[in-house]
Amino acid sequence: MSVNKKWPPAINNALQYIPNFATRFLAFIPIVNRRVAPQKFDPGSRYRTFLQMTKEYFVNPKLDLVYAHWMVPHTPYVFDRKLKNYIYASEVPENYFDNMALADVLLKEMMDSILESSVAARTAVIISSDHHWRRAKGKWDGITDFRVPFIVLLPGLKQGLKYDSAFNTAITKSLVEAMIVGRIKNYQDIADFIKRGASTEKYLK
Repeated sequence: MSVNKKWPPAINNALQYIPNFATRFLAFIPIVNRRVAPQKFDPGSRYRTFLQMTKEYFVNPKLDLVYAHWMVPHTPYVFDRKLKNYIYASEVPENYFDNMALADVLLKEMMDSILESSVAARTAVIISSDHHWRRAKGKWDGITDFRVPFIVLLPGLKQGLKYDSAFNTAITKSLVEAMIVGRIKNYQDIADFIKRGASTEKYLK
């Protein structure tokens, strides 16, 4: 969820816990708390901030490639799809579907920002996931399903294509490189690329 933020160093001294402990303690004191840790009283704060920053990157004409790794629908579950609003974090498995609804909301915001911008005519979008719902087998329906979404939007094309055969989305890296060098012109090109299972070295030469 972080943007342009380095990983903090590992904690190896008890004294290093003091700042975090103090923040958490002060967060429970009336009046002081909303100034010390306002994010604790607005569960959607981090998500709104991330969305706004991401949208700004997406429509920046100086950038040729943007990669955004969204936290949702990953835990914590922070959305109520009936209320259409953020809620305090939950780990209840059924709330996974609320976070799925949040993912839809964020993706729509993302796509609207691109389609309404000056870069829409030259921007391709790939939407996928880094893994399946890992908790489904143990905490939901007992089924492990490794499928993930894979959606590609090419600029200027209205006629889509559905690809039904299974494939490994690790091919995404090579697909992006094929797009960059101009080898992908339409959706049939993408289907052909996937069928080949082509590596960058074999296909781009």
